[in-house]
Amino acid sequence: MKKWLLLIITMVLTMTIHAQETEYTTLANKEFAQMINKKGIQFFNVHTPGEYAEKHIPEAAILDFKNPDFASKTDSLDKSQPVALYYLTGKRSKKTATMMAKKSFQ
Repeated sequence: MKKWLLLIITMVLTMTIHAQETEYTTLANKEFAQMINKKGIQFFNVHTPGEYAEKHIPEAAILDFKNPDFASKTDSLDKSQPVALYYLTGKRSKKTATMMAKKSFQ
């Protein structure tokens, strides 16, 4: 009985972990540079306006991660076109990619 209970708990935890996985790709700098130069890529910097003013990649549009309307602003973007996200450390871009993947963005 204990073995079955342990097996069931393990299966539930495994399914929960896999259900939380998202589908996005993390690219190395060189690959990312090649990607953002392609046509049809929506390229966003997820810094705040102040951070963006200090330093950013010129081709990137700002998508302020800390703006209270951030999640709703992503809803107005084109889901049929791939999205490239940039943040210096990658932390905010990963959070944004996870959220956008759940909304069926590429």
